[in-house]
Amino acid sequence: MRDRVKFYGDGSSAVSIYSDRIKFVVEIFQINVEYCINDILEFYNILKFINMGIEPSFWEPDFINKYKKFGKDSKSVIGKFFSKVNDDNFIGLTEKVEIYHNEFWECIEQHEVYKKISSSTFDLVLSLNNIIFEDILHRKNIVLYYGESIRNHFLKNAMFAKILLDKYVIKHTGDMQEIFLPKQLTAEDKEKVILNYIDSDLVHINYLEAIINMSNNKEFKITAKTKLRANKKMEQEQTRMSVNGVSINYEVSVNFSKTQYEEKLFKFSGGKLEVSFSTRWIEENKDYETLLNNFIYLFEYTDMQMRVSLVSKESEMGVFEKLLLIKSNTDYPIGTVFKQKNNVAILEMVGYCSQLLRQNIFIEDVIEYFFKVYLKDEFSINDFSINLSRSDSYLDKCRSLFTELEAVLKQYTLYVEEGEIDKELLQLSDPLNYNNIPSIITKKCVYGIGNDYNTAKFYLTSDQCMLSRIDRMNFYELLNKKEVYKNDYDEFDYSEIDWLCEHEFIYIDDEGRIRWKDYNKVNLIVDLAKNEVLNYWHLEKDLRNTIDELQKLSMVEIKSSLFSIPEENYISFLLNKNKYGNGYDIRNKYAHGSQADNHEVSYMYGLMVFIIAIIKINDELCLKDLMEQE
Repeated sequence: MRDRVKFYGDGSSAVSIYSDRIKFVVEIFQINVEYCINDILEFYNILKFINMGIEPSFWEPDFINKYKKFGKDSKSVIGKFFSKVNDDNFIGLTEKVEIYHNEFWECIEQHEVYKKISSSTFDLVLSLNNIIFEDILHRKNIVLYYGESIRNHFLKNAMFAKILLDKYVIKHTGDMQEIFLPKQLTAEDKEKVILNYIDSDLVHINYLEAIINMSNNKEFKITAKTKLRANKKMEQEQTRMSVNGVSINYEVSVNFSKTQYEEKLFKFSGGKLEVSFSTRWIEENKDYETLLNNFIYLFEYTDMQMRVSLVSKESEMGVFEKLLLIKSNTDYPIGTVFKQKNNVAILEMVGYCSQLLRQNIFIEDVIEYFFKVYLKDEFSINDFSINLSRSDSYLDKCRSLFTELEAVLKQYTLYVEEGEIDKELLQLSDPLNYNNIPSIITKKCVYGIGNDYNTAKFYLTSDQCMLSRIDRMNFYELLNKKEVYKNDYDEFDYSEIDWLCEHEFIYIDDEGRIRWKDYNKVNLIVDLAKNEVLNYWHLEKDLRNTIDELQKLSMVEIKSSLFSIPEENYISFLLNKNKYGNGYDIRNKYAHGSQADNHEVSYMYGLMVFIIAIIKINDELCLKDLMEQE
């Protein structure tokens, strides 16, 4: 069975792998022979290659003619076979299917065999050990025909809760076949399946988390009581996993040293990340502007394009982390690197505030200085109003901080729109939307869009692309480090190389060596793949020209907002649950009276967002001056 032909996706590369087997099947095929179910389903898979016009270039013309004739004859044989399937032989056939379960039910639907099978027989089939229930649920007409049987099967097995979560809640990385459910399966039934799963002994902690964080919709709703039950079960599972040692732990520490000469040192060993800073630098550079710049150059809250580095990035998640991490459609993606970055950032903020207090400096004074003094002196922007709490109570400080954060961002919005801060107009302004804060800069945020961008991104940077199979490096790294020739690849990889040539990323020299053709364009696509956004005015003139060319090719779009989309998503994740079910909801907890468990940690997160806002506002105003000079 393992050698049989099986069609996956478009089949353009698989047909070469199956070439010998396809030849064997076509050569021995006879139209009048009675074949078994697995033979028939193999013919059906080969027929998919034929229907898509897929054939290797190295096949001889005589065999290609046989191959095409096989397509016509096998279609007739397949139809004749399924016309004889009935209530008497259906169970026996189903038991004999080996690797072709999905194709079997596809044929049952296409040939309307299900109309000849009684509900009692179908119920017996559902209990067979080799049945994959999801394969049936992919077939809409079968689900409609046997709705009551499928409903009853759902209610018997708590593990089918995963099917509901996969359909309505879980975010999948690849293309997924649609799952159909019978109308007989009511909202109450679905919640009962979820409750059965929560109460079972085979729960997965990530599925429990998906239940807790899911957002209700008209097709799938669960009550707060069910979510609470899932939360209690998750706590039990976490305790059990901790006791049994079934967990992955990592440690992060941040230190401020009086004896360290270097401004910043990193050390990573044994799963422990240590970051240490010199207190001498802080003690010798106590002007407020430097104290704010430390968040850029010392703590690295942003990179040199002033893109916030703390956001979650797909490029920082490993392949297995993307595939195995069970995430809700409404979850913010939290990977190991993201957790480490943000744990370090929180500890840096805690330690930095402590070091400043030893110098009789409040971080609140530094923040207020930016709005009350710096903006006035550097950019002639007057009338910013801010008044942060100096209370010893972190609860009081949190209530003040989030109010003042929204106030200064509303004031900046008014400055961008009106050129000044009109306090009367401010009182009448709409509530703040973090996803809609305007920018004073035109052509600011560059994003990759369209099929051509996604194709270039995949070919250049993905370790899952066939071009990356040499030395296990993605194509961009490989071509920068080694001499690579076109004939280093198999023939079925040439289409990807040809695509990169046609779109002027590479060219093939006279010796057959692959070379970069437009290195600016390559680097920009790779940067976008890694960071998901570019800051237009932080790029050199020639790179901006290339961005303009990519925009004409509809490979990028350019928008303007104070925060980029990844930054907006990150801030939304920290402050509320408007967008993400697993959001920390820090701001809303203080606004609505349901306070967080640790007020100090909440305050540190609030300070992080405040500092990010300061960095972004300052960057915009500096870029505005640069644009005016150009």
